[in-house]
Amino acid sequence: MSQDAESPGKRTLRWKRLLGVLLFMLLLGGGAYGASWLNARTYYLVVGPTEVSVGKGRMLPFGYDPYVPLEPSLRRAYETFLLPGGFDVERGQQKYSDRVELDQTLFLILVKASQFSLRKENARTPELVAAYLSRLRALPGTSANQRSEIERLAGEAKFVEAKGKMKAGFTALESAEKMFREA
Repeated sequence: MSQDAESPGKRTLRWKRLLGVLLFMLLLGGGAYGASWLNARTYYLVVGPTEVSVGKGRMLPFGYDPYVPLEPSLRRAYETFLLPGGFDVERGQQKYSDRVELDQTLFLILVKASQFSLRKENARTPELVAAYLSRLRALPGTSANQRSEIERLAGEAKFVEAKGKMKAGFTALESAEKMFREA
């Protein structure tokens, strides 16, 4: 028997090792693909110091990109939006495996931001509240009770806007009266 010839036992051991390595690589690749698949179906809500943004996971086991829905009617709901100054909300990043859960959290943040802005009653209130209401109405995962709350907020917003216009009208009338007296 020559030295180059291998024994059948060594040959089977080599094949078993190769098969073991291939099985390990297959399991490793399957695990990475599974983690990527799960991440691609994850939504991220990022509440920063001044703005809120929504992301959707990438087909990598980590990370996300801004979420831009394919349906144009949903894009307004998930655009980045500014928070009112002085608004206290939990900052950070949250993960959601379901878009309805994301919608519920967005709903709460937008309602609280609207209520906060309405209480402040400053010059930007109508603009901010109109933007928040627009996003609230575009959220697909809201219930009938939540839609009635949105309409109640819209009524409050109109009242605050009318009050501001009335105040501006009185100021303009006082200014006109002063000008008439000086003339």
